[in-house]
Amino acid sequence: DRDETGRDAHIEITSKGSGSSRKLSGKISIPVVLERQLTLASGPPVAEGEGLVSVAFETDGRSPGGALASLRGSGAYDIGGLKLLGLSPAAFTRSLAQAKDAAGITAAFGALRGGDGLDFGKVEGSIAISNGEVSFQPFRFTSADADVEVRTVAELALGEIDANVSVAFKARPGLPVMNLSFAGQPESLTRNEDNAELAANLGVTIMRQGIDELERLQREQKRLAELEEKQRIADEARLAAYYAQRDELLLRKREIKVHAEMRVIAAERLRQLIEAERAANLEISKTEAKQRLREIRLYRRLARLSTAPAAKPRQQQPAQRQSVVVPRSVNPVQGPQILVEPEGVPVIFGPPSQ
Repeated sequence: DRDETGRDAHIEITSKGSGSSRKLSGKISIPVVLERQLTLASGPPVAEGEGLVSVAFETDGRSPGGALASLRGSGAYDIGGLKLLGLSPAAFTRSLAQAKDAAGITAAFGALRGGDGLDFGKVEGSIAISNGEVSFQPFRFTSADADVEVRTVAELALGEIDANVSVAFKARPGLPVMNLSFAGQPESLTRNEDNAELAANLGVTIMRQGIDELERLQREQKRLAELEEKQRIADEARLAAYYAQRDELLLRKREIKVHAEMRVIAAERLRQLIEAERAANLEISKTEAKQRLREIRLYRRLARLSTAPAAKPRQQQPAQRQSVVVPRSVNPVQGPQILVEPEGVPVIFGPPSQ
């Protein structure tokens, strides 16, 4: 037989026994195209990949339903290029890194359901059939973003499968595992996502991060306030030092100005004193010059008297004779005599020495 893609499907069935109690055995090798055979009820496919499922089984029962309920056997599956759609841990990690609130967490889950899906590559394993239940050996996927494990069970009597996908994210340490299940008829599966615990954990983590960030901001604000206070105190100290230095400079400037004015006043007083002394000295010099001039005139007169011929005394009455009083200090002068004085002293004519 061939499937819809043209690939061969091998089915071998052996029946033994009577109609009321019949035993069946056989081998089935069926090619699978997951994109067509596993779809959601809304239409999109659940997975991609192509492979082969082979089982050997046996059963007994009085009806087809009873035979399927007691089916037992084993087999294997081999699927290449398996990709689970609607599950992108890498996109979830990237989006969660930017989440700051509940809306960010919602956006991260939206990114998880979108993206390119999770590429498992080639997977293979064993199949166990017991009491009509087909169990596929779990297959796993490990990456830097998450550890994923897929467990699949099929109920042949009901024609349904139940695939459970457990995802342990590594975006943050200690995150709970999220379970994702696809159940129902293979071509009308229902997706169920159990992310309540994960979402609550992320919400608490973000809330703690917000609190931690708030505390950090408060500590930073306190540190900045303390630094600002220290800076303010230092600025006030520098300003006070500046004002003190300015006042000191102004005081020194005023002192310099006062000293300069005092020097000007002292210089003016000294000038006035010198002028007064000069005027006084000039008056003294004039007086001395007049005195010296009088002395010179006196000495000249005495000199003329000493060189003039003596006049004959007139005869007078004794009672009328007048006596000439010669000053004691005046000696007879025979002639003028110049006394040598030190340089700068005026020349003085004096009586001749005895």
